[in-house]
Amino acid sequence: MRFDQIFISGLAGSRDGLPLPSHFPSRETRRLGGLGCLALGCAEAAIGAARLPPEILEHAALAFGSDLGDIDQIARFLEVTRGPDAFQSAVHSAAPGELARLLGIRGPQLVLSNGRASGAVAVLTGALALINQRCSVCLCVAADLSGAVVERALSAAGWPADSFGAAAAAIVLETGSSLTTRGARGQAQLLSVAPHAAVGQPWKRRQSGAMDLCSLVDALERGEAAVSPTVFEVVRC
Repeated sequence: MRFDQIFISGLAGSRDGLPLPSHFPSRETRRLGGLGCLALGCAEAAIGAARLPPEILEHAALAFGSDLGDIDQIARFLEVTRGPDAFQSAVHSAAPGELARLLGIRGPQLVLSNGRASGAVAVLTGALALINQRCSVCLCVAADLSGAVVERALSAAGWPADSFGAAAAAIVLETGSSLTTRGARGQAQLLSVAPHAAVGQPWKRRQSGAMDLCSLVDALERGEAAVSPTVFEVVRC
């Protein structure tokens, strides 16, 4: 699907995630779980790169994509029920819900899981939210976390234990009118997203639903003038 006047105003990503911001006290992050901790550093770095003021961030949307979610946390809850806090961190929407709370996002929020294409679907959903005027800014996050449960399942299926890789990335999508109003510039323009192309790519080691968005962030951070892989088509501003 092709877009017009949708810009990337901030981005951050890492194959292993970014450090958890130190200004969040542990009592605030204890319910994040491993997946949320992986995503929080990238999300805040992308918001910082976009220089979003709190009054705009408050009304932003959040689209969070993950292939498997925090599956180790879910497994621990199923093995030993430790009370309401354990259940809260095991549900699939726990990480993005806590992420929105910590970052002060109160706009529309959606959790998406579509296997290998989870990151691309999160970006597509964010772009559609802007097109349909549900918001003028959307934080799109993709995060996946490998762990004991995933590695056991891969081994049982005859796959190498490192077939599934931890990764996290975040981009801030913003309309041209929002950028103009606050006197900011986009880093790149998003032209199209093709989630189906992510599903059709051959599997590589350390691959996950977040990896395509990580690759996009890597390319933009390297300063490439135009990025046109099979999944995302982007032009630097």
